[in-house]
Formats: sequence, C-alpha cells, structure tokens
Amino acid sequence: MTDEKQPTIPRTVTMPVAEPLSGSWKELRDALGEMWAMSTQAANWLMRELYARDARRDGGVAKMPKYEYTYLYPELREHYPQLPSQTAASLIQTVTRKYKSVRYQVIWTSAVSLPTFRYPMPFPVHNQSWKCYFDPGNRPIVYPRIADKRWELRLRGGPRYRRQIAAFRQMAEGEADSIKRGELAIYRNHDGEILCKMVGHFPKPNVSATATGVLRLRTDHERLFVALDDKDERIWNLNFDHVKRWIAEYADTLQRLREDRKAEQRLHPFFESRQQAIVEKHRNRMKSAIQEVAA
Repeated sequence: MTDEKQPTIPRTVTMPVAEPLSGSWKELRDALGEMWAMSTQAANWLMRELYARDARRDGGVAKMPKYEYTYLYPELREHYPQLPSQTAASLIQTVTRKYKSVRYQVIWTSAVSLPTFRYPMPFPVHNQSWKCYFDPGNRPIVYPRIADKRWELRLRGGPRYRRQIAAFRQMAEGEADSIKRGELAIYRNHDGEILCKMVGHFPKPNVSATATGVLRLRTDHERLFVALDDKDERIWNLNFDHVKRWIAEYADTLQRLREDRKAEQRLHPFFESRQQAIVEKHRNRMKSAIQEVAA
C-alpha cells in the first residue's frame, strides 16, 4: 500500500530586498539592469517569432488551426548568449503562455494587438538556481544567480511581513518533501524598490468536514466588514481604515493633477508619466487589498 501524495496549492511570497550582502547596491542594480534589459528584449523577440511562425487566417478556413509548438530555445540562446540558460527556458514558457492566451484575439479576430513587454521586465530565476535560508541573526536570505554571479540578498522582515516570513520559513527550513520551491522573479516597482517574488507549492490545508454553523458577512457604515454568527452576534470586525485613506489620497491627487492639466492647456503634460504611475500603483494596491480580504 502506497501513501497518497498530499495535495498542494501554489502561493506567492513577495518581499523587498533590504540590502545585498555579496556586493554594493550599485553593483546589484547594474547587474539587474543588464538582466532586465536582456529579459525584456528576449521576451519581445520571442513574442514576435511566435506570431511570425504561427498560422494566418484564411478565408477558406472556418476554424482557427490548432497551435503548433515552436522550439525557439537554440535561436534564443544564439541571439542572447549572456542570458542564463535556465532563465531563457523560463522566459520561453512565460511568453508562450502569454501568446497562447491572446492568440485567438490576435490572429483570428484582430481584436487586440500583439502584446509587448516593457522595461524592466521581471528577471526570472529557475527553482534550481536559487536557495533561501536564515542567517545566524534569523534574517531571511535568498541566494539567486544573477547573470554569472551568485548574490546573497537579505530580505526585509519585521512584524509587517510576518505572513511572508512564515511562508519563507516553511520553504527554507521545514517539510522539504512536501513543499516545493518554484520560480523566483526579481523586479522593480514604481518607487524604484527591488522585490523578490518567490513561488512555492505548499500543502493544502485540511478543512474539517464536521464544521457546522453559519457565518454571515455584511458591510457597516463604520467598518468594511462585520462577521456575525447564526445568533446575529458579532464575531470579528474588519476595518481596513488604511484602504479608505488610500482612496481619499488617490482621489485628491488626481483632482489636483486634473487642475494642473487644465492650467497647462497641453495635450500631453510633462507630468503624464507620473500620473500613470500613480494610477498603476493605486490599482495594484486595491487589487492586493481585495485579494487579502477575500483570503
């Protein structure tokens, strides 16, 4: 009799880089800048090649042809020899998934244009090219390969990242047989902060089948959510006051920028890129908050 394999679920753990321990910040940013540029160029090259070598819509064909796999690894390595081999393989998988998701709209209906990748595209690191552990001071460390060098990067900790630290500890120390590390990606946000996004496959939590009762969730004029039991008694409250501040600050900032745009009387004011960055940051914040509430 063989033991059944425990089901797992993928989880993403994202933590900012506090400091590089294998070199200076300038050396790290230079190395990442080179990899980000090369990854962005390689991803766009792959997207163009997948499109160029794919089928085209013909008037006599009533159904879109099935996607035929295109092996581009040797050519990609020839065009970008400085890109690590495992990173090249990860990029091919990422770009192929993206292309297949929009293939029908691009080729068959022409509803969307071919996607492009903008600098800095996250630099992917294969699961065999990075490790994670805690140093003697109990600080989280990742050890990825960037270009031709291994870097020791200390990640930010503290109470704010207690959930990420707990998941990081599982990947670093415990249950090596049941937890599988996935890909690591290093990217830069709009504030210039460098972050590590680590993917892990964690054991799926067991939900007791004997749990009974009804939990009702409703909104409140002073709180985001109020949880009630079947006797209509409050169990817990979720305020999320910081999200209200985000929305108020965002609305105020956009209003002031609209006023500046009217005063300038320009089609494209000089602060348009800043406004786009503010909108993107708020969108990511709200998406993260919604996912946190749902979890």
